[in-house]
Amino acid sequence: MAKIGSEYGFQLRDEFAKYSEKYSEVEIRKSVLRTAATIAYNQPLLQSELFRTLGGRVYDDVRELIELDLISGRQKGQTLELTTTRKFAEYFGIEGTSKDDIKKWIERMDKKPHNE
Repeated sequence: MAKIGSEYGFQLRDEFAKYSEKYSEVEIRKSVLRTAATIAYNQPLLQSELFRTLGGRVYDDVRELIELDLISGRQKGQTLELTTTRKFAEYFGIEGTSKDDIKKWIERMDKKPHNE
């Protein structure tokens, strides 16, 4: 069991996670996860740059990620500068909270076979 902010959740070892998928509810849609990963990997990232990369849906995705407290946005001119929060690292089980720790974690996850 892991504490994420003021809530608790179960974390399964990778080899068992695949069995739980059909019984668990999806908390974050894939498109929102893609947006979160793009922000996390390139942070700090301007929302205007994210829009140029992923298109108009990013505004809804960013709003959802901010509501979930997984990213934060700081006003930077006419746009937001987006970064991950401590809760982002806790939620995904990342051992560090620095930009480099998160980037390395994403790179490791990207190298894993997708059918695990």
